[in-house]
Amino acid sequence: MSNPVVVGMVVLYFLVVLAIGAWASQRQKREEHFIIGGRQFSALTLALAMTSTVVSGFAFIGLPGLTYAVGYAPIIGLWCFGGALSFLTGYLVLARPLNIISRKYGVLTVPDLFELVYESRQARIASTVVIFVVTITFVVVQWQAIGRVTQVVLGVDFATAVLIGAGIVALYSIAGGMMSAIYTDVVQMILMYIAAITVFVVGWFLTGGLTATNTAITQVNPSMVEPWLPTGGFAVGFILSYLVFSGICMMGVPAFATKLYAARRPSVFRWAALICTVSYGIMVLEWFTGIFGRALVVQGKLPQPAAPDVIAPLFVNTFLPPLLAGLVFAGVLAAMMSTVDSYLIVVSAVVVRDFVGQILGVQMEPSRQILWLRITTAVIAIVSVFIATNSFAQLGIVALAGFSLTSTSMWPAMALGVRWKRATREGAVAALWIGFLVTAGILLTNALFQPAPLALLIDASVVGFLAGVGALVVVSLLTPARERKVFRDWPRKAPAPETARPAVAG
Repeated sequence: MSNPVVVGMVVLYFLVVLAIGAWASQRQKREEHFIIGGRQFSALTLALAMTSTVVSGFAFIGLPGLTYAVGYAPIIGLWCFGGALSFLTGYLVLARPLNIISRKYGVLTVPDLFELVYESRQARIASTVVIFVVTITFVVVQWQAIGRVTQVVLGVDFATAVLIGAGIVALYSIAGGMMSAIYTDVVQMILMYIAAITVFVVGWFLTGGLTATNTAITQVNPSMVEPWLPTGGFAVGFILSYLVFSGICMMGVPAFATKLYAARRPSVFRWAALICTVSYGIMVLEWFTGIFGRALVVQGKLPQPAAPDVIAPLFVNTFLPPLLAGLVFAGVLAAMMSTVDSYLIVVSAVVVRDFVGQILGVQMEPSRQILWLRITTAVIAIVSVFIATNSFAQLGIVALAGFSLTSTSMWPAMALGVRWKRATREGAVAALWIGFLVTAGILLTNALFQPAPLALLIDASVVGFLAGVGALVVVSLLTPARERKVFRDWPRKAPAPETARPAVAG
């Protein structure tokens, strides 16, 4: 049975996020409050919420699993060549126009944005399908990560652990929507700081420092201390690929893009980018758990983990005193919950507002919109939990695939749509479908057949990204140019929140 102090710390964390959800539920007056939390958030609040959404279970479970297996290459590729640039490029390219457009036209979802910017129902349909398919997959991965940690903390079976963790997230998400997600993200980010710094410092002292660590992991494989691997998913071509789907395209992911709508004014992004970059750099310390863990196994101080993805929970349970272990496990759970709550809200908004309300044309009374958003969130949580408890995959690999699918398929049409006047509706639809299908086609083909018939020197996401950009540019140049109202009516400054009006009916 798990230590009662550890269990108590985690239960206390659960109670705090549920209390935030209950508080936020009293402030859900309009659809806008549930989907984007209202347009009220400061630079610090938004930056911490954005970073916590990026970190996810992938960073606390999947990435330590990857660094345990292959060494330093994931840190070099996913942070130095990706994460360190992602917030800067996102804020420079997308933040201001998306925030202004959302205020002026009442845009609440990414499909809202595409239909408005391109004046095309087909663009809404394409983006709705892509977001739904990929976001459900990502939610399943997060439930599995939550289940693995909760299983270790509470000493219950995996299915029960998933139900407990998912139930907590679903409750505060259903109650307070994106408002509760953002405010719980702030609390969760603070816990993640504590967790990342704690495991790094403890790992450093247990192994004897980086020199001793590097000596130990070199005995396993000399390539583990190299910045990239000779072959495979962290070869130099793939490392540079992460510059594209993480460093450039991250803000194209709907869970991040919709948070750009929520800033109280566009000027907050001046500081938000810097805060996000520094916060993400602190989170990288957690990734060293896998490297320290591998060294400790070699040094005979830690038993061999059953699978790479359990190295972080094993490390914490083995070496930390109960109070610190409880804080770290709360931080690990916070990382996962802070991601999946936003994805749950995004996918439920896509179903209710975009699919039912706009594509099917079902009209809803404003008083009923939040009710149906809550019901849909509950249904999606239940279905995704069922899938999570009946499937298994290495979290790091699945998360990378899902992340690359959404970022590289959404970003070309999103960024060029608000920055290039010549982009056309036909080009946008082509980019959305081609970017998604090319990336998904390569990933599925290589997963189903061994040896991988479409193994390339770069990641599939880069091929999908280039295909999407190429499709948008070529098709736009081959189709008639139309004046788009987003550029015709572009305001010199963002309107106040109360002047925003709905982009679409319903």
